[in-house]
Amino acid sequence: MAFLYFIPSYILYYSSIKSISKQTEIREEIIDRAKHNKQDQAIIPDYYFPPVLHAGPSLDTFNSEAMSRYYGIDLKITAPGFFDYSRAFNFKPLNINAKICNNVYIKSLWIYKQQMGIKTFVIFEFNKNPADSLDENTAMFISFKNKGWKNYKCRCRQEDIPNRRKMAFRAGD
Repeated sequence: MAFLYFIPSYILYYSSIKSISKQTEIREEIIDRAKHNKQDQAIIPDYYFPPVLHAGPSLDTFNSEAMSRYYGIDLKITAPGFFDYSRAFNFKPLNINAKICNNVYIKSLWIYKQQMGIKTFVIFEFNKNPADSLDENTAMFISFKNKGWKNYKCRCRQEDIPNRRKMAFRAGD
């Protein structure tokens, strides 16, 4: 009986640790690139913690000034994301190159399923930030159909992915 709990728990825990390790690599790459480009500040994403079966030991997420001193550059940490950026870009994107408005193009998109039982995510890369071309009272929605021809209309939520012009949403939100 204990194996019915232990095996899924261990798999989720291992997956979570692997994801956080990759997120750390991504954060450090962003910091190194900012330092190499002699920027005053590096903008890094906060950690996304994949789900596990029980709350237990976790990382200290307190972002003190000591981190900036350690890395030798001012760090700005974005709000926690709603998808695992360590896995989101492991797949080849679909090149779209479609104009949506005012010289704003969707360059490419990534589609991936985060984990079993969790909704599919679609991440768009733009040639420039669409918010710069829209007034503050305008919301962006994207409509698409899945294989079963079910129509989805999704409001796009800006996900701050440093050094990339991307917007993400969960399919079916």
